[in-house]
Amino acid sequence: GIRTVCITGGESYRDQDRQLSGLVEVLVATPGRLLDQLNNRRIDLSQVEVFVLDEADRMLDMGFSEDVLAISKALPTARQTVCFSATLSRSVREFAAQLLRDPETIVAAELEARHDAIDQHVVFVDDAAHKRRLLNHWLADHGTGQAIIFTATKRDAEWLAQTLASEGHASVALHGDLQQRERTRMLTRLRRGDARVLVATDVASRGIDVPSITHVFNYDLPRFAEDYVHRIGRTGRAGANGVAVSFVGRADMGVLKRIEHFLGRKVRVTAVAGLEGRYRPAERAGHEGYPRNRAGVRHPVRTTTEGRRGVGSAPERTLSEHRAAPHGAWDQSARPRHASGDAGPEGGARRRFAAPGVRADRGFGARRGGR
Repeated sequence: GIRTVCITGGESYRDQDRQLSGLVEVLVATPGRLLDQLNNRRIDLSQVEVFVLDEADRMLDMGFSEDVLAISKALPTARQTVCFSATLSRSVREFAAQLLRDPETIVAAELEARHDAIDQHVVFVDDAAHKRRLLNHWLADHGTGQAIIFTATKRDAEWLAQTLASEGHASVALHGDLQQRERTRMLTRLRRGDARVLVATDVASRGIDVPSITHVFNYDLPRFAEDYVHRIGRTGRAGANGVAVSFVGRADMGVLKRIEHFLGRKVRVTAVAGLEGRYRPAERAGHEGYPRNRAGVRHPVRTTTEGRRGVGSAPERTLSEHRAAPHGAWDQSARPRHASGDAGPEGGARRRFAAPGVRADRGFGARRGGR
């Protein structure tokens, strides 16, 4: 069979040295650890025929571009390089240009924007304290099982996870600063049910597949509409229904409009009885088109586009009465100030850049070299 070896950060160098002894046909590695092994002369990449970069945009967001370029310089020039990316931003194009010669761009699959099994809601918020009370209300709802909450920055993810944990919600944070071993531990806690809430950034959440997630909360809206689709797609998996709730303030309206334009329809507006905010955009003000149900929740009339069902027309979860739940002292705490966010562009169709190169005569070898 094909001899395959995987090396990642956080694992024993001694065990990896043992695995890398002899000829390896397929090597799967994270950039940081592979560069360490290369710099320590524990690996020989002189016979590589095909160089594949998966999640190229995520590598950029996590600061691995220099590592990847350094690794590429240790490879034969006569090779084929393939980059997979969920987005095709300028930074991804510039990065690919440094690795590829005359590449072909292939769209492997269009982004699925409908998510018909997910009941999507927009909740307008006045300020940070109002947003926290609404989140606390929803997490206290018995209909909410395991949930993923998305924040814009690593700092906010840590802060919110700690705050929720202090209020009795078993929570963990996942962001780009975590080592692979710690990331694995957090996800294991979630999959085992030891943690109920995962607070994450876009960068760190890529590839998460936990079928038991019932709710996704956009505590902060993403910068790009494609990221919204990727975020809410963490629920409603394996034939199950899911709920996605986005908290939207005055400063978020431009982003919301871009998301709705991308979706091709409006997202349902929901107001929680007892926690209604003062803020309501002019274009969505008033009761017209927002019939009130017995639970005290106002929903807009569903809008559809040709060939698509309106948001919320999928099989729906039965929402609770949405009466305001009591909130603890954490609702009064101020959200920490932070610098620029860490969540990068991650949505869109999955793309492959294939740069045809001359294949080497010898097979791919990842061999242990001299020290």
